[in-house]
Amino acid sequence: MERERGGVPYSRSAAVYDLIYGGKDYRGESEQIGEAILQRNPDAHSLLEVACGTGLFLEQFGNRFDVAGVDRSESMLAVARERLPGVPFWRADMRDFRLADRFDAVACLFSSIGYMTERPDLERALANMAHHLEPGGVLVVDGWLRPDAIDPAAMDGGYVMAEAWATPDISVSRTGINHYQDGKTAMQMNYLIARRWGGVEHFTEHHVLGVFDDDGYVRSMGAAGLS
Repeated sequence: MERERGGVPYSRSAAVYDLIYGGKDYRGESEQIGEAILQRNPDAHSLLEVACGTGLFLEQFGNRFDVAGVDRSESMLAVARERLPGVPFWRADMRDFRLADRFDAVACLFSSIGYMTERPDLERALANMAHHLEPGGVLVVDGWLRPDAIDPAAMDGGYVMAEAWATPDISVSRTGINHYQDGKTAMQMNYLIARRWGGVEHFTEHHVLGVFDDDGYVRSMGAAGLS
């Protein structure tokens, strides 16, 4: 059993990420987000996704914006580059990446901002995203769980999960336990992956995410100079 390489979320599971999350409505969500951006900035034509993962959102955003992506995981970016060969990608941390370009919109989706577990890191990441906006640009952030949405079971020993996905060539099972303590959720995810021609692989990933309320997000955005 191994932990994810370098402690970067989803590095080991990048190869099966699209199978696991294939049921998510990326098209519908991207259309809703795109409309919200254009309502605020009708001339918007460029979009940067921070923590872009395997590029499933960018694939949809590319229908109406010139897109680019940033992510910490080289494993995730390898999948994204194969999916979108003409799109520029950079491997970097959301707190300190620096690009020469500015964008009409910056998006950080699927609760990826939750990996900023402390308020100084949250504020630093949001300020860095704001730095990459053109004047009048729009920042879209999809936050992690709010305090009032925490399952009581997570505060009392944790709650367990079990999921499975399969195709003719691969099967994936994932079990885990989720705890909540001191303003953070801590998830241990155990993967068992069987491939038709590749044997069986078993590894564990650990995910710790910060829990902030709406006011905390808004105040951090204000500190970044956003309205």
